[in-house]
Amino acid sequence: MLFFFLACTATTPDPAGQVDSYIIALDQVARHPTRAIAICAPLTQPTFRGDCFLVGAAALAKEDGDSAMTMCNMLEAGIDRDECGFVAAESSNKPHLCSEAGVFEDDCRLHLLQQRVNNISGEPGTVETKMTFAINQVGFQMADSRVWTLLYRHILSQQEPLNRDSCKQVPPQWRASCRMAGLGIYEDRLNYARDAGMLTEFCATGAVPEFLAHAPDPELTILRKTRQQVDLCR
Repeated sequence: MLFFFLACTATTPDPAGQVDSYIIALDQVARHPTRAIAICAPLTQPTFRGDCFLVGAAALAKEDGDSAMTMCNMLEAGIDRDECGFVAAESSNKPHLCSEAGVFEDDCRLHLLQQRVNNISGEPGTVETKMTFAINQVGFQMADSRVWTLLYRHILSQQEPLNRDSCKQVPPQWRASCRMAGLGIYEDRLNYARDAGMLTEFCATGAVPEFLAHAPDPELTILRKTRQQVDLCR
């Protein structure tokens, strides 16, 4: 945002005459986040003040998320304060602060859940207890299919070759999310292979590259053959 602002200062009016103060404040608040209120408060232009508090909250939240949220609450209700709450929660890794993120609350909780999912390792059927703990910690409902898709995308993305049969080890209520995650991963791999120029031999001979190998799975085979005709080899 700062880069964009600097690029526009030559043509954008500055009625408050605070451009220099704004730039100095951003530098100071990044280095001294505990003094953010004193540094940012004199900026009367709303955008400048909001940016200043946002930078300060991000830096301060790494040490004290609740104090960062107190600073966010000095902003007027609206997008700036919601974004500040999101930053305070994410930087401090404190899920309870997501309730202060307004329109970004759901995204906030998903980000914090992703942080926890990244530390889960194992195979489908062995990771659900850890995920249940993470879900409860972050504040999602167990029935929310998105959280399980998030988990299984992380777990299955580490498989080479991809093996959606491993989803058979998953409790029945989450099995569909596991298989759907695997389908999404294979779509991603097809797109990556196409964009990275990895399909020359495949398009010439039909030989499937190791990167796209998978356990016997008719749905993935049909997907690959369909994409071969539609866009992979054109």
